[in-house]
Amino acid sequence: MARVVAIDGPSGAGKSSVSRIVGGKLGFLHVDSGALYRIMTWQALVRKVDTDDPDAVAAFAPTVEIECRPEN
Repeated sequence: MARVVAIDGPSGAGKSSVSRIVGGKLGFLHVDSGALYRIMTWQALVRKVDTDDPDAVAAFAPTVEIECRPEN
């Protein structure tokens, strides 16, 4: 079973810094979930998806391909 560690907190608290350090020591991949949300929002805007329409968003979401890979 895959292990997942979530770090939550307010903006500027150091979540990304801590998660990169801890993830590096544990051999985990750091995923910035905020960046994933921003990618989806950007793609919805580019594709002119009606974000007030849940059905339109549900149909749009699976069409976005996001590739996650280690930086190094």
